Amino acid sequence: MVFLGLTLTASPALGQEILAPAIEAAHRLGPTNAVQQSQTQKGPMNRGWFWTGVSLVAAGGFFAAYANEIAYGGDTKAVRLLGAVVAGTGAGLFGIGVARRPTLPEVTFGPSKFAVHKRFTF
Repeated sequence: MVFLGLTLTASPALGQEILAPAIEAAHRLGPTNAVQQSQTQKGPMNRGWFWTGVSLVAAGGFFAAYANEIAYGGDTKAVRLLGAVVAGTGAGLFGIGVARRPTLPEVTFGPSKFAVHKRFTF
């Protein structure tokens, strides 16, 4: 392997002669024998995760925006901190909902064949 690497870097013409049959074979195969790769698509997010996350982010923003009115002239830093914690919790729940979306079945096609892929978890 090292010898092949040194040969290819020392003399590009010699490297092309060595690799020419492999390159030609790859061009002959081309897309005719390749199975098309499809990306895994995900289904819709659970409404519970979505709306809980959005509501907590909105509530955290409300606490941060109206800290002076909520604290009645008291410690606004604590109210803003509470708002940040509530918004962070909502963002975390939203992220969990995105990560736990179910995957849809995946269908790949090739020449004279097809395959259906679905992961099952118990």
